[in-house]
Amino acid sequence: MSATGATAAPTEHLRRASPSVGALGPLGRNSVDGGTGRSILAAQVAGFDLVYMGTPFIATDESAAPQGWKDAVLRASIDDIELTDAFTGLPTSMIRAAKAHADPVEVRYSAGQSAACVDEVLAVATLVEQVERQFLEAKDHLVRQLAETD
Repeated sequence: MSATGATAAPTEHLRRASPSVGALGPLGRNSVDGGTGRSILAAQVAGFDLVYMGTPFIATDESAAPQGWKDAVLRASIDDIELTDAFTGLPTSMIRAAKAHADPVEVRYSAGQSAACVDEVLAVATLVEQVERQFLEAKDHLVRQLAETD
């Protein structure tokens, strides 16, 4: 809600959080990337057909990503993510000038803006439970807000 009391458009949060909002996804559907249960609910409310999530799974116990990549995801803020076509010729989200742990050579790791939501290395099952809990809590909050406006 703004200082004037106006509520932002449902997609405003998504457009700020992801440069791919509104893009046609892998199945030709309207898709968005997300990193939390709350962002998944926001995408559903905004009418997206598909939410895809990858970055939080980089920093999981089961991930085969090198420790330097996991560390870079844990340290990254939303401002550390840049969209570049310099590596593949296609727009790719990369962690800006990430340095691997104890390695003086600059290493570039792929990660989406949801890296800013990753605070710790978790087991995949724990991450999935966390996302589900966030989604259900956000849904309950939305239902309460909508009930108050009736």
